[in-house]
Amino acid sequence: LGDFYSNVLSKNPRAFLASVRSRPPKQQHHLCWMAGVTDGSGMGTQMLRDVRQSLRVISSRRTDPLSAVARNCLANVNRANASNER
Repeated sequence: LGDFYSNVLSKNPRAFLASVRSRPPKQQHHLCWMAGVTDGSGMGTQMLRDVRQSLRVISSRRTDPLSAVARNCLANVNRANASNER
């Protein structure tokens, strides 16, 4: 499922975040972490860069209802990819 989640997050971050937003916080963290892990190896460099940029933009808009979810998702995507960065 991680690979599917990462593709949705990458291609349509607002739709992914809107879906995740309806889940309890613990599940939100887990779903975003799974998206970050993808197939177990973490996101590719370009995908990770694009996802981080999208999540940063959304989270910076304080009036955006997805802002808090985007911040939490960014933290979990980063955590999932921490060991893959060189």
